[in-house]
Amino acid sequence: MISDLLRESAGQAGMNPGIYKMLDVNGRVLYIGKAKHLRNRLLSYNRSDNLSNRIRIMLSKVQNIEVTVVKTETEALLLESNLIKQLKPVYNILLRDDKTFPYIVIDKSTDFPRIFKFRTLKARGSNF
Repeated sequence: MISDLLRESAGQAGMNPGIYKMLDVNGRVLYIGKAKHLRNRLLSYNRSDNLSNRIRIMLSKVQNIEVTVVKTETEALLLESNLIKQLKPVYNILLRDDKTFPYIVIDKSTDFPRIFKFRTLKARGSNF
């Protein structure tokens, strides 16, 4: 049952930051999530009164949960983003379309530097 699986995974993860992968019966990744406190995040799925229908359907398909603990929440965010782009889970609707987090760019090519956001690693004539 999913509640037992969630409790077991939450116990293994503890209050550490990290990511979790929800897998179906064939081992395909359905969802990748990150958390500042993995234990609390995983146990939040047991509160069915606050879940959307989409999440309830996803949970009915989950057969296994893999947890990866990292040192910081920032590492968890980067790992989640990279895994979503690589594995393209069905239930991750954000970040699946090759969008990245925006960078803050300072364009020093004029007398008065401009600040704007940019989604690629190197914007023309600017410093990060």
